[in-house]
Amino acid sequence: SFSSSEGLPTVLLESMSSGVPIVASNVIGNKDIIEHGVTGFLFNLDNIKDASKYAAELFNDEMLRESVTLSARKIIESRFSIKSMRAQYHQLITEVTNN
Repeated sequence: SFSSSEGLPTVLLESMSSGVPIVASNVIGNKDIIEHGVTGFLFNLDNIKDASKYAAELFNDEMLRESVTLSARKIIESRFSIKSMRAQYHQLITEVTNN
């Protein structure tokens, strides 16, 4: 069975940072990280054929695969790196404590 939400799916973050192209279900958590067609591909839970299609496209199209993995790494660096997360937490703490 498939999950209807993923929270913050660390396996996607780890895969993206390692250059593994992503095909994931279009659920909360996954769709918060993946931009369809840019940093990976999302499929609806009731449409497993799309998952297979996206996986085949990534497997067969080296330029697409490279583009997706490069875009994914950039997102990881800008939004989910330790430096970025530290800055985001600092901003949040500052906002909360100044209210």
